[in-house]
Amino acid sequence: MAATRSFLRHKLIKFLLALYIGLFMIIWLVSSPIIKAQLTPYLAQEKLILAKESSIRYNPFLSKLTLSDISLSSEDEPSVAVFSLKNFEIKLTLFQLLFDEINIAQLQLNDGFIHIKQTDETLYVAGININKEATDTNKAPAENSEQLSFPYQLVLPKLLLENFEIALEKKSAHGKEKLHHLKLERIEVNELTATLIEQQANIVLQAQIDDTELNFSAQAHFQQGEGKIISDLALNNYPLVKLQPYLEPVSSLSGQLSLNSKQAIDILKSGLTITIESAQLSNKNLAAKVNQQELTLASFVQNFSNVIVTVEQDELTNIQGTSDIKLAQASINQEDNSKQLLSFDNLLMEDISFHFIEQPSIKIADLIIDDIAASKLNDQQQLPALVTLKQFSINDINLTKTNLAVNEIILDTLQSDVIVLKDKVIANLIKLAQEESAAQAQASQPNEQQLAQQPSQQQSAIDNAFTFTLNKFALVNDNKVVLTDNSVEPVVTRTLNIEKLDLGRISNDAASQEKTPFHFAGKSNKYAHFNLTGHIQPFVDVPNYHVEGYLKELSLVALSSYLKKAASLEVKTGQLSTDLNINLIGDELDGNMLLHLQGLETGIVDSHEAGSLIEQGALPLNMALGMLKDRNGAVELDVPVSGSTSDPKFGLSSILTLITQKAIMSATQDYLITTFVPYANIVSVAITAGEFALKLRFDDVDYQVKQIEPESAQQKYMQDFIALMQDKKDTKVTICAISVPEDIGLPAGKALTDPANIKRLKELGEQREHAFKDYVIEHGKIESSRLLLCAPKIDSSKGAKPRIALSV
Repeated sequence: MAATRSFLRHKLIKFLLALYIGLFMIIWLVSSPIIKAQLTPYLAQEKLILAKESSIRYNPFLSKLTLSDISLSSEDEPSVAVFSLKNFEIKLTLFQLLFDEINIAQLQLNDGFIHIKQTDETLYVAGININKEATDTNKAPAENSEQLSFPYQLVLPKLLLENFEIALEKKSAHGKEKLHHLKLERIEVNELTATLIEQQANIVLQAQIDDTELNFSAQAHFQQGEGKIISDLALNNYPLVKLQPYLEPVSSLSGQLSLNSKQAIDILKSGLTITIESAQLSNKNLAAKVNQQELTLASFVQNFSNVIVTVEQDELTNIQGTSDIKLAQASINQEDNSKQLLSFDNLLMEDISFHFIEQPSIKIADLIIDDIAASKLNDQQQLPALVTLKQFSINDINLTKTNLAVNEIILDTLQSDVIVLKDKVIANLIKLAQEESAAQAQASQPNEQQLAQQPSQQQSAIDNAFTFTLNKFALVNDNKVVLTDNSVEPVVTRTLNIEKLDLGRISNDAASQEKTPFHFAGKSNKYAHFNLTGHIQPFVDVPNYHVEGYLKELSLVALSSYLKKAASLEVKTGQLSTDLNINLIGDELDGNMLLHLQGLETGIVDSHEAGSLIEQGALPLNMALGMLKDRNGAVELDVPVSGSTSDPKFGLSSILTLITQKAIMSATQDYLITTFVPYANIVSVAITAGEFALKLRFDDVDYQVKQIEPESAQQKYMQDFIALMQDKKDTKVTICAISVPEDIGLPAGKALTDPANIKRLKELGEQREHAFKDYVIEHGKIESSRLLLCAPKIDSSKGAKPRIALSV
């Protein structure tokens, strides 16, 4: 009997075991078709098709769900998958439920794909309308919810996802546009534990976003909604062209962006704090086009350290940290790079510290820009840039909401070439191409409400006035401005060499009443020089300006081009020196100018021929000037300057009165004879018809055809001339070269009319004058201010010889 019961017991156990195994086998076998059948109606609602080869099986023996060869496609495009998954496995340890633990022993995904499509109206994820899902969720009736009670702990020792791809596509009227492609090469989550009270995990991500390597790792720990995330992020050489669709003003964009950072995020119930230990944002080969301007930048690097960002109650309450910036090979171009608005080789901003706690503040130790060029045409003309600068530097910058303070601004080796065309347009000045719509133009017109608000806005601006302070501004090393003016005849070329330009402390702070000193000195062309000092006070209630100094040896021949149209006269020779001391208080001008004119002679416009009546001083202006000349042939005028700058009629003391007073003072023939007879071999004294005063005349120095430098034939004359100049230290002489047609291979005896030939002969004459003056200065140690240059002449008469004429 006992044996029978034992037999039956074994039979029952085997039956139950077989039933258990059989039932589980049936579940395992039919799980896939049953699950697929249940999914089909739901997928049909979304117009999705599940591939026949897709398999979804549940293994009750191992408590394991396996998905393989999953493929979803849209009914509109059955051949194109919107979601696919090669393999998905999740395994649970069910007996752990007895200990209030959901233990996922295995969770793995391999070789997946999901398609995301954005249209103008909605967003589709794996073919499912996300906007519709959100709308349905919003329509669901609200239920009274109580705090969840979930006693279980989720434990996931390891989650592994490999080779999962996400494609983002945009569909518009222009067709399909691939925006982004994300390939998750590996996502690994380790040691994940989670309850309603506490969660923690370690995450490692290796991916490619738009074929760019992305690495991310993080450690997270939360307790009762508060916690900390420590992470590292690295993105290398991301193609910026992928960001261009989101930047509406930018029509084209290229370059590679990189980001490396280490940060920690502290999450509290009141807000969060982000601490960036170190970060580097860099860019290579940036090119961006906005309207008709294009920016190119070879490299950009910005480093951050010790950055803290605090958000409390959804408001940004604090940003602080340090940074530095480096840029290399930057340029802003216009019209397909044919016009370069601005370029520089390097830009460096060092020791940047910033904080936005109550009063925002930014401090920059140094801002240095090297090799700047502005307004340069890249065409066949190859015109020089309007402005070039070896280095621009600013140090100790402190910027707040209401104040900008700068210690020094230094410009090193400023070079400017200004080329004026015949129509008064600056040839190498590039105008910005602007596109302003009618709406923008209309928006720029103030309406009545805006006009009514202006008084209160102006008062607010006064109450919140922005102040700036600069301790020093200076130009250093070689600074030069070259003006080439083609709008006048002859063409004017003027070079200004700035030897010193300093500006002292200046501020628009109402509490600052100090004067700002300045010093401006330099040379114009070869011999003219100036030195000006003074002070300015532009921001006080009554502005105050003062300048004093001098301008010496300015050749007036260069001004002749600008006098032609105004007075139908041209300056044949002359030199200006002046001492000035002038004050401007408000709009009231007061001061004094001492003018010294040496050898000033005028003539009819375009009289190039030597020996004409004009050269003999037959004009009334020349006669008046002759009355003013002292025994050395100079005119000195002490001119008081006064009046209001708001009334242009403020004037100089009467010139006619000065002429009358000076007319009775002329040199005598005896004085000239007594003074210069010892040098009778090179000078002679004569009374010229039509002249008020006696004239001292030097004999001409004959030259050979095409000769430039003084040679042995002129040796005796040069020695005697140098001896006279060394003996008579107050004598000043005008040097005037006279060229002949043979100098440029043309026959004599016929007046020249071709402007090109006249220009060539004048240029040759200028070379002779400079060579003569340089010889006298070098061998006789004569001051350059005693040797004046004139506009070269031409003698086209038969038998004429090239020569240099000297006069006092």
